Amino acid sequence: MTVAPGMQVKRDGVSKLVILPLYPQFSISTSGSSLRLLEAVFKSDPALRGLPHTVIPSWYQRRGYIVAQADLIEVCAEICAYRVCTSLRLDLIARSWRHARVSALAYR
Repeated sequence: MTVAPGMQVKRDGVSKLVILPLYPQFSISTSGSSLRLLEAVFKSDPALRGLPHTVIPSWYQRRGYIVAQADLIEVCAEICAYRVCTSLRLDLIARSWRHARVSALAYR
């Protein structure tokens, strides 16, 4: 699975490469094994051996990721608060309407 991207890198004429896992946390069984295989591919291929590259094994602690997650949480909290408030308002309106209707019927 990691060998094919090495071939693609050569075909595309990539001059610099940043390698990072799909998920922010490092996992020896997924990210680790892929990084080891990629390292072996790079060492065995002269065209890739000299390619400038940066490996980011994990990125959960990077400021940009943390800020993005905090922004996402804030937006979700605002949406949830709006839905809760709207739901509460609708519930209060329904209760008021039912109370007014019951009261009107009682006074007939």
